[in-house]
Amino acid sequence: MWHLSDSLADATTNANHGVNTGSVAANGAVAGGRACDGNDFIDCGNGASLNLSSNRLTLSAWIRPNAITGNAIISKSYAATHTSPYYAWVLYTTGSGLHCRLDTTAATKGTLTLGAWQHVAVTYNGSAITYYIDGAPVGTVAKTGNLLSTARNVRIGGRDTSPLEEYFNGGIDEVRISSVARSADWLRAERDTVADAAFCTFGPVEDISRPLLSVADASCAEGDAGTAGLLFRVTLSYALSEPVSFHYATSNATATSAEDYQAHEGACILAAGQTEGVIAVPVNGDRTAEPDEFFCLRVSAVTNAFLAREVAYGLILDDDRTNRLAPCALAADTTRGRLYVARHADASVGVIDASAGRLIQAYALDAAPNGLALSPDGARLYAACGGLGGQVTVLDAASGALLGTVAAGHTPLSPVVSPDGATLYLCNRFDNDVSLIRVADGATLARIAVGREPHAAALTPDGSKLFVAELLPTGTATNPAVAAAVSVIDTATRTVTRRIPLPPGAQSLRGLCLSADGATVYGVHVLSRFYAPTTQVLRGWMNTAALSVIDAASESYVSTVLLDDLDLGAANPWGVVCTADNRYVCVSHAGTHEVSVIDQAALRVKLLAADEDTPQDLTFLVGLRRRLPLKGNGPRGLAAVGGTLFAAEYFSDTVGAVSLAPGSEYGASEIALGAPRPSDPAGLGERHFNDATLCLQNWQSCASCHPDARADALNWDLINDGFGSPKNTKSMLFAMQTPPAMSTGIRAHARVAVRAGLKYIQFVSQPESLAVEIDTYLAALRPVPSPHLAGGSLSAAAVRGAAHFQARGCAACHSGEYLTDGQLHDIGTATAQEAGLRFDTPTLFELWRTAPYLHDGRFASVRDVVTTAHASRVSGLTPEEIDDLVEYLLSL
Repeated sequence: MWHLSDSLADATTNANHGVNTGSVAANGAVAGGRACDGNDFIDCGNGASLNLSSNRLTLSAWIRPNAITGNAIISKSYAATHTSPYYAWVLYTTGSGLHCRLDTTAATKGTLTLGAWQHVAVTYNGSAITYYIDGAPVGTVAKTGNLLSTARNVRIGGRDTSPLEEYFNGGIDEVRISSVARSADWLRAERDTVADAAFCTFGPVEDISRPLLSVADASCAEGDAGTAGLLFRVTLSYALSEPVSFHYATSNATATSAEDYQAHEGACILAAGQTEGVIAVPVNGDRTAEPDEFFCLRVSAVTNAFLAREVAYGLILDDDRTNRLAPCALAADTTRGRLYVARHADASVGVIDASAGRLIQAYALDAAPNGLALSPDGARLYAACGGLGGQVTVLDAASGALLGTVAAGHTPLSPVVSPDGATLYLCNRFDNDVSLIRVADGATLARIAVGREPHAAALTPDGSKLFVAELLPTGTATNPAVAAAVSVIDTATRTVTRRIPLPPGAQSLRGLCLSADGATVYGVHVLSRFYAPTTQVLRGWMNTAALSVIDAASESYVSTVLLDDLDLGAANPWGVVCTADNRYVCVSHAGTHEVSVIDQAALRVKLLAADEDTPQDLTFLVGLRRRLPLKGNGPRGLAAVGGTLFAAEYFSDTVGAVSLAPGSEYGASEIALGAPRPSDPAGLGERHFNDATLCLQNWQSCASCHPDARADALNWDLINDGFGSPKNTKSMLFAMQTPPAMSTGIRAHARVAVRAGLKYIQFVSQPESLAVEIDTYLAALRPVPSPHLAGGSLSAAAVRGAAHFQARGCAACHSGEYLTDGQLHDIGTATAQEAGLRFDTPTLFELWRTAPYLHDGRFASVRDVVTTAHASRVSGLTPEEIDDLVEYLLSL
């Protein structure tokens, strides 16, 4: 039941609350209602109470139609596309009358009036569908059988299929769904209660209601010894002149009584006039590092009050671990008001009550989560976890119970569930492909190769196309058009149908999303001006933050707009999400600790005048975008719940929350995700490495050119060796252990390069302590296992290749613990302008990850390097033996 007056909430206890797309508050038949302009709808989800499988049904509503042609009042579609049998059930208007379809049985009855409020209803009793307008029956259609079962969402004012269409045009109020066939007298009374003033009268109101009893979720740190009191706050909505009592009892969830807390039950009594109380449950302290855990407090036998909910959660926060939590991704259940947080460094998922802004549960995993997704009904949580030999951990979303694990590729990211819940898509970052997994049995149906390091994916509402963001450019760095791209996968044929390149210099393409209507794809990335010498940083001279726009239907690039201001950068965009009402597209800025909120409609209009200069225009978004500062550090994944935007703040172990309403620019709050952890120098160094607020005007951080402390695949003309000789960005892996630094060894050590970078790349002076912390972070970097390994070890081909590596003298220069002699060599690869220069011997660890190759990135593959730059070394080897050598190098 939806009154549609002051909210879109379900007025029953079933909690099928609506999420608005476009409709606006307006006068209704009873009080307030909703006005739809023929392009709006309210999504009420697919809760269990909406899955009617019997042969009984009643649908009713008050409507004031502005048009009566194919306008859905309330519907539950059957399939993702609008194909027969179209609907499980639907009530809509067509021709001049009222139409109902139950699977394949459909008819139109009666006559409706444009511009006037009227009550409409249909009933189904297992043998016939009966139509009612203004309480009077207007026709009957024979029908037998049970209603169809479907995973599609219930929508008011539209349908949950592709294409959408059939939107209602006019006013809607008082929408009801019943799992029984109401009588004619019932429906006449339902109509007359509103329309006929003589139907009922009201005398003096006697207040016979009772207050609402609430027991809030609670949390506490466990402590090192003894017990700590975990306090559940009990409240009444108002005082009574008589006592309120109830029974409570704890029960285990992930926390165990006796071991983690002391079981507790009893009676709680709030005396007459009392509105607050406390239930204290003892929590056992220890010095053992363990996951955060929770238990349940169940409330029953309430007297003299209504109970808000039966279960509250008690969260026990471990305070013995030293690791950070590192929240990186979010998944929102807008129906239940829950937010799931991937706590990457803690190998766990935190659960937040979005309305209360509080962590209420935590689920331990056996591998670090990289991304999260919910099943369409919100019942299952999918966590993409781990690195080499990654997996998807499937949890019961409500309890955190493990339902199973599914094998995935190397470092799975950005899980996406199909609209029907049957298929799971995963970006396997370091395998450079996408998995299609059948949810029913966990079988991998396909692995589809895409470009370099797929990092995010977005599925069209009909499930037909998957757009995939490739983190880094492919090909050589000497190509003036070098750029990251978006791949498009046809999910039916399981093939890449198009690869959409972004503007030259696009890299670190971290985030991708679709607008709520499925029309527009948004990708966020760094846009690097790699073709200019790095003599300044002002006005985006080196790096800018960008939002690229793609038309989903035509799979064509539209334009790229800059997210910075003229004198203030918005560095390192990471996450992007569109609000469900299709009003805003929101971007997180991991380098400047803020979010951008952009008016989608205004952006679409302005993009009609975009040209080839738009990606250079730092004023394009003026008036269309608001920059909302956050309190935490390093926002990454985003989620919108109602009118609030949430951001996973990676370096502060918090989730930021900010209202999307205009005028809320400085109203951000933050939600702690666990007990505080002590700072460590390496962790602080990583934070500095990613922090663009350390740079002049916030334009860039170290990570802008060294994503994840590796390389951006671009050539840069740094001023440390003069102008006109661009060099390929080097990975920072083992930079501290293998002096000298830079391709030509112009810096004696990476420590020198760090300080020079702060001064000549970020154009600031920083205290030595900050540089030392960055040194510590870089020194702590360790290689990611190669995707070319077989079960974590060298394959047979790589073992043969290792023998060739030794026999051909490659180890003469690539020697020692880090596979470098630390010397400069002239191997004949200098250009004419570089005549006489010698180049540093690079480490070969993570060679598979550092394309393109050579000091100027002229080679796209390791094979090109081996057969061209080192042709004399491999002379006489067969093609198969060269393959083995390459396989060995790519396995390091």
